[in-house]
Amino acid sequence: MQIVINSPGTFITQKDECFRLKKKEKSFDVSPQKVESIVILNQAMISTQAVVLALEHNIDIVFLDHFGDPIGRIWFSKMGSTALIRRKQLEAEGGKSRPFIRKSWN
Repeated sequence: MQIVINSPGTFITQKDECFRLKKKEKSFDVSPQKVESIVILNQAMISTQAVVLALEHNIDIVFLDHFGDPIGRIWFSKMGSTALIRRKQLEAEGGKSRPFIRKSWN
């Protein structure tokens, strides 16, 4: 599962070894075992406890600008995560990176 936060004022924190997504009086808990990545747009907030929980479970956190373009990320720094990081970067970019194919018009 990919958590996408696109509502301004949403807050992600950690509660009882789960991610808690809160907006005003509403809240929703998600187990980190179900999460592959967290994508944050707009004016959302994430606590350091939620960041640490994500890192402990090798969950990539991606921050997007108001156009939906990646502007930053937090990922697990241990060896072996590079291939997963590259794949997630391509997914987060939305497939914009396609190989250039030159056609010959003979």
